[in-house]
Amino acid sequence: GGQQQGLRTGTMAPHQIVGMAKAVQFSCEDMASEAARLTNLREQLWRGVADLPGVERHGAPAQLAPHILCISFAKLPAQQLLEALPDLALSAGSACHSASLEANHVLKSMGLMELRAHNALRFSLGRYTTADDIEQACQQVQQAVQQLNKVQDSLWQLP
Repeated sequence: GGQQQGLRTGTMAPHQIVGMAKAVQFSCEDMASEAARLTNLREQLWRGVADLPGVERHGAPAQLAPHILCISFAKLPAQQLLEALPDLALSAGSACHSASLEANHVLKSMGLMELRAHNALRFSLGRYTTADDIEQACQQVQQAVQQLNKVQDSLWQLP
Protein backbone atom coordinates (compact mmCIF):
# COMPACT_ATOMS: atom_id res chain seq x y z
CA GLY A 1 0.00 0.00 0.00
CA GLY A 2 0.91 3.61 -0.48
CA GLN A 3 -0.16 4.92 2.91
CA GLN A 4 2.11 7.13 5.02
CA GLN A 5 3.83 8.57 1.90
CA GLY A 6 5.35 5.15 1.24
CA LEU A 7 7.10 4.98 4.62
CA ARG A 8 4.80 2.44 6.23
CA THR A 9 2.14 0.27 4.78
CA GLY A 10 -1.03 -0.53 6.63
CA THR A 11 -3.05 1.29 9.24
CA MET A 12 -1.48 2.78 12.36
CA ALA A 13 -2.12 0.76 15.52
CA PRO A 14 -3.29 3.36 18.10
CA HIS A 15 -3.34 0.83 20.95
CA GLN A 16 0.33 0.02 20.35
CA ILE A 17 1.25 3.70 20.08
CA VAL A 18 -0.53 4.50 23.35
CA GLY A 19 1.07 1.48 25.03
CA MET A 20 4.54 2.52 23.91
CA ALA A 21 3.97 6.09 25.10
CA LYS A 22 2.84 4.80 28.50
CA ALA A 23 5.91 2.52 28.75
CA VAL A 24 8.20 5.48 28.01
CA GLN A 25 6.37 7.56 30.63
CA PHE A 26 6.82 4.86 33.29
CA SER A 27 10.44 4.42 32.34
CA CYS A 28 11.15 8.14 32.66
CA GLU A 29 9.42 8.32 36.04
CA ASP A 30 11.54 5.44 37.34
CA MET A 31 14.78 6.70 35.82
CA ALA A 32 15.60 9.38 38.39
CA SER A 33 14.91 7.19 41.42
CA GLU A 34 16.79 4.25 39.86
CA ALA A 35 19.78 6.48 39.06
CA ALA A 36 19.85 7.70 42.68
CA ARG A 37 19.61 4.14 44.00
CA LEU A 38 22.42 2.94 41.74
CA THR A 39 24.59 5.94 42.62
CA ASN A 40 24.20 5.11 46.32
CA LEU A 41 25.15 1.48 45.66
CA ARG A 42 28.14 2.53 43.54
CA GLU A 43 29.35 4.80 46.34
CA GLN A 44 28.83 1.98 48.87
CA LEU A 45 31.00 -0.23 46.68
CA TRP A 46 33.69 2.43 46.45
CA ARG A 47 33.69 2.96 50.23
CA GLY A 48 34.06 -0.80 50.67
CA VAL A 49 37.24 -1.00 48.59
CA ALA A 50 38.71 2.50 48.94
CA ASP A 51 41.09 1.54 51.76
CA LEU A 52 42.70 -1.34 49.89
CA PRO A 53 46.38 -0.83 49.03
CA GLY A 54 47.09 0.79 45.68
CA VAL A 55 43.44 1.29 44.71
CA GLU A 56 42.49 4.25 42.54
CA ARG A 57 39.09 5.35 41.31
CA HIS A 58 38.76 6.57 37.73
CA GLY A 59 36.46 9.33 36.62
CA ALA A 60 34.94 12.33 38.34
CA PRO A 61 32.15 11.07 40.66
CA ALA A 62 29.69 13.76 39.54
CA GLN A 63 30.14 12.75 35.88
CA LEU A 64 29.97 8.96 36.22
CA ALA A 65 27.22 6.70 35.02
CA PRO A 66 25.35 5.68 38.18
CA HIS A 67 25.73 1.95 37.48
CA ILE A 68 29.50 1.82 36.79
CA LEU A 69 32.53 1.94 39.07
CA CYS A 70 35.95 1.84 37.43
CA ILE A 71 38.97 1.23 39.67
CA SER A 72 42.47 -0.14 39.40
CA PHE A 73 45.10 -1.52 41.72
CA ALA A 74 48.70 -0.40 41.29
CA LYS A 75 50.29 -3.85 41.41
CA LEU A 76 47.48 -6.15 40.35
CA PRO A 77 46.69 -6.85 36.71
CA ALA A 78 42.99 -6.77 35.92
CA GLN A 79 43.12 -10.28 34.47
CA GLN A 80 44.29 -11.72 37.80
CA LEU A 81 41.46 -10.00 39.64
CA LEU A 82 38.91 -11.15 37.06
CA GLU A 83 40.02 -14.74 37.62
CA ALA A 84 39.91 -14.28 41.40
CA LEU A 85 36.38 -12.80 41.32
CA PRO A 86 34.31 -15.11 39.09
CA ASP A 87 31.00 -14.34 40.85
CA LEU A 88 31.06 -10.59 40.17
CA ALA A 89 29.94 -8.63 37.11
CA LEU A 90 33.33 -7.25 36.13
CA SER A 91 35.21 -6.45 32.97
CA ALA A 92 38.71 -5.31 32.23
CA GLY A 93 37.66 -3.08 29.36
CA SER A 94 34.80 -2.11 27.15
CA ALA A 95 32.87 -4.85 25.38
CA CYS A 96 33.80 -3.45 21.97
CA HIS A 97 37.50 -3.98 22.75
CA SER A 98 37.25 -7.24 24.69
CA ALA A 99 39.47 -9.10 22.19
CA SER A 100 42.18 -6.45 22.28
CA LEU A 101 45.27 -6.56 24.48
CA GLU A 102 45.58 -2.78 24.28
CA ALA A 103 44.89 -0.63 27.32
CA ASN A 104 41.52 1.10 27.31
CA HIS A 105 41.82 4.19 25.10
CA VAL A 106 39.24 6.12 27.13
CA LEU A 107 41.20 5.64 30.34
CA LYS A 108 44.42 6.60 28.59
CA SER A 109 42.77 9.75 27.22
CA MET A 110 41.77 10.60 30.81
CA GLY A 111 45.47 10.68 31.64
CA LEU A 112 45.98 7.21 33.10
CA MET A 113 49.38 5.67 32.60
CA GLU A 114 49.47 2.53 30.44
CA LEU A 115 49.94 0.17 33.42
CA ARG A 116 47.06 1.72 35.38
CA ALA A 117 44.80 1.50 32.33
CA HIS A 118 45.73 -2.20 31.93
CA ASN A 119 44.88 -2.80 35.59
CA ALA A 120 41.46 -1.14 35.42
CA LEU A 121 38.33 -3.06 36.37
CA ARG A 122 34.79 -1.96 35.64
CA PHE A 123 32.07 -3.05 38.08
CA SER A 124 28.53 -3.00 36.71
CA LEU A 125 25.43 -2.61 38.86
CA GLY A 126 21.88 -3.24 37.74
CA ARG A 127 18.21 -3.10 38.52
CA TYR A 128 18.38 -6.15 40.78
CA THR A 129 21.61 -5.22 42.62
CA THR A 130 21.04 -4.84 46.37
CA ALA A 131 23.03 -3.37 49.24
CA ASP A 132 23.69 -6.93 50.42
CA ASP A 133 25.12 -7.77 47.00
CA ILE A 134 27.46 -4.80 47.31
CA GLU A 135 28.53 -5.87 50.80
CA GLN A 136 29.34 -9.36 49.54
CA ALA A 137 31.21 -7.92 46.55
CA CYS A 138 33.31 -5.73 48.85
CA GLN A 139 34.23 -8.74 50.98
CA GLN A 140 35.18 -10.77 47.90
CA VAL A 141 37.30 -7.96 46.47
CA GLN A 142 39.04 -7.40 49.81
CA GLN A 143 39.88 -11.10 50.11
CA ALA A 144 41.06 -11.38 46.50
CA VAL A 145 43.27 -8.29 46.73
CA GLN A 146 44.82 -9.47 50.01
CA GLN A 147 45.53 -12.94 48.58
CA LEU A 148 46.97 -11.61 45.33
CA ASN A 149 49.12 -9.07 47.17
CA LYS A 150 50.52 -11.88 49.35
CA VAL A 151 51.41 -13.86 46.24
CA GLN A 152 53.02 -10.79 44.65
CA ASP A 153 54.97 -10.04 47.83
CA SER A 154 56.18 -13.64 48.14
CA LEU A 155 57.43 -13.56 44.54
CA TRP A 156 59.57 -10.55 45.36
CA GLN A 157 61.06 -12.51 48.28
CA LEU A 158 62.45 -15.26 46.04
CA PRO A 159 66.26 -15.33 45.73
